Amino acid sequence: LGHDAIDEAEYKEAKEAHDGWKFGFTVNKKINSKKLIEDIAKSTKCFPKFKNDGTFGFNTIKDSYDVDNDYVGATPIKESEVISYSFKKTKPEQIYKNVTVSYNKDYAQDSYLKTTDIEGLSPYDLGDDTYYGVEDSSDAHLEFESDYIRNKDTAHDLALFLSKQYKNDHLIFNLKLPLQYIGLEIGDLVKFRDLFQGVKAYGIDYRIVQNPNDQWYYPLFMVISTTKNLNSVSIECMQLHSLTTGVEGSISLNTG
Repeated sequence: LGHDAIDEAEYKEAKEAHDGWKFGFTVNKKINSKKLIEDIAKSTKCFPKFKNDGTFGFNTIKDSYDVDNDYVGATPIKESEVISYSFKKTKPEQIYKNVTVSYNKDYAQDSYLKTTDIEGLSPYDLGDDTYYGVEDSSDAHLEFESDYIRNKDTAHDLALFLSKQYKNDHLIFNLKLPLQYIGLEIGDLVKFRDLFQGVKAYGIDYRIVQNPNDQWYYPLFMVISTTKNLNSVSIECMQLHSLTTGVEGSISLNTG
C-alpha cells in the first residue's frame, strides 16, 4: 500500500487507542498477508479494512466517546426513512464473567508460555452469580490465545478490554434503508433521532446515554456489516458502551 492509500485519520485514532501496546511475533509458515493482518487485529481493539474509496482504514472500538467529535459526526438515521427494521441482543454465551489471555507463544512446542491469570492480572471477575443473569461457570470464561503478544502489560490491556467489551450484552439493530445511505460502511457510527414506533428496545432508550446495568450505554451504534443492492442498503449496527468508569463528553440527551 502506498502512503496515500491509508486513511491517516483512522490510523492515528487506532494508534492512540493502543498507546503503549507492544507486539512481537514470528511468521514461521507461509501465510496470506490479508489473513496475517486480520489475525493480528484480533489481539487489538481495531478492525482493519478496505473502504469504499479504496483506502485502507481502521475501525477502532474506543474506550469512550464524546459529543463534540463522535456523536455530532455520527450519521443520523430517521425513522421515516427506514424501510424495515428489527433488533436483538448479542447471545448470552457472548457474555463473559472473566477473561484470560494466553500469550508469549513457543513456536517449537506450539504452546503459550504465559497467561494473564498466572501473572495475577486476570481473570477479571465481573460480579457475583446474579450478574446480568450469567451463572458463575466455566461457560462464562473467555480464554483468548494471542500469537502476537509477548509483553505482559499488553496482555493485561487486551484482557481488560475484552472483559469490559463482553461484560454485558449489546443491542443490535438490523435496518433496511434507502439508497441515500449507500455511503455507510463497516466501522461508521450512526445515531437515531426517534424511538421506532415510540417503543424502547428491551427497555433501552437508544437516543440517550443510560446506565441500565452498571455500564454506560451510548446513543451511538457502530456499523458491523453491510449489504448493498440496486434499490436498498441493509446494515447491522451494534450499540457502543463506555469501557471506562464514567462517561466523557456528557452525551446526556438527544442532541439531534
